[in-house]
Amino acid sequence: MKKIAALLIAMLCMISVTASAEGKLKVVEKNLIVYADDDNGYFYARVENVGDEAVGVDSGDLVVFSDDDEIILSSAYVTTSPSYVVLQPGDYLYVQDFLWDSALKGAAIADYKFSVSARKSDRAFEKVHCEASFELAGTDSFDNYVYVTFTNTLDKPLYDFYIVAALHDADGNLIFVDSSSLSNVAVHPGCTVTAKLYVDRDLMEHYAKNGIVPESVDAMVLHVDE
Repeated sequence: MKKIAALLIAMLCMISVTASAEGKLKVVEKNLIVYADDDNGYFYARVENVGDEAVGVDSGDLVVFSDDDEIILSSAYVTTSPSYVVLQPGDYLYVQDFLWDSALKGAAIADYKFSVSARKSDRAFEKVHCEASFELAGTDSFDNYVYVTFTNTLDKPLYDFYIVAALHDADGNLIFVDSSSLSNVAVHPGCTVTAKLYVDRDLMEHYAKNGIVPESVDAMVLHVDE
């Protein structure tokens, strides 16, 4: 009887572990930048699979609130880059959403919320080793770029690369996200490519006015299974 009881307990434990294994999406970083006395800005976020199984990423919803808990702006279908793919446990993707609405001008923003849900997807990606740097000449120049370099180490030409970069300030705040894709151009075996992502002048002026200093860059190159 003791052996049977021990076996039943072990089976119940296995069932419990199996039942709890699932992918779980979590917004681990977010930042809303609205330009002073203007009606536009950016929303940035990082979405991570904090579960223990793979999970597909759906689009998300952003809602911006006033001091009176009134909705100033809502933006649906906010996607990661790349979008609608499968995230493995521990993997993450970045979000960039350009905001442009008259309600933002002069608004007293008190809070904002962003949520993203899971979806069924079999669109996978593979990480490609890359190196990144940034050179920001300042508000008086248009030469403000993040550079991302990678090499096709396989033995065949590849299309459908996504290049994504994020900047953080000294306090670890997410202050910039941008992406680019190579879908109509093949990267041949052994070829090295450097993509440059532009940090626009409005953002540079926002950094200067608010004492924000870009400190580090996180970049990724993803080959998407289309």
